[in-house]
Amino acid sequence: MKKIIFTALFFATVFDSVAGDWPQWRGPKRDGISRETGLLQVWPSAGPERIWLSRDIGIGYSAPVVANGRLFVMGTKGGKEQLFAKEAKSGKLFWTAALGGILSNNWGDGPRGAATVDGDRVYALGAKGGLICANAEDGRVNWRVELVKDLGGKVPG
Repeated sequence: MKKIIFTALFFATVFDSVAGDWPQWRGPKRDGISRETGLLQVWPSAGPERIWLSRDIGIGYSAPVVANGRLFVMGTKGGKEQLFAKEAKSGKLFWTAALGGILSNNWGDGPRGAATVDGDRVYALGAKGGLICANAEDGRVNWRVELVKDLGGKVPG
């Protein structure tokens, strides 16, 4: 029930085939509008073909983003919130980067946001305040800030 079952039927086919990136929440201009052309106007009655399915990203409520053929999504693994980088076309896992502990509350557990890709960097904020900037290619963390510990922030209740 709490597992994220991410189906990339839309993201893998649309973003890889037209080379259009969706590098942040709600798209390139944060307006939720795709400016790509040649997209299906109507889906087949059985829905589009599933290209791949991921069951390895745990729990959470993260929106996926796509840049340069990679899909970035947040979830949980090993008792921590993580940023996952996958190949958009196949779902192959490239790397993960830890964001911090898993938030658990009455509104659901795990991360709640979307990563943002800017050039060769990807930024992600865990639900407990772990903010990272990682190299989009290899996942090497360039810097990390703990908003609660380092800056006196508060975890949502």
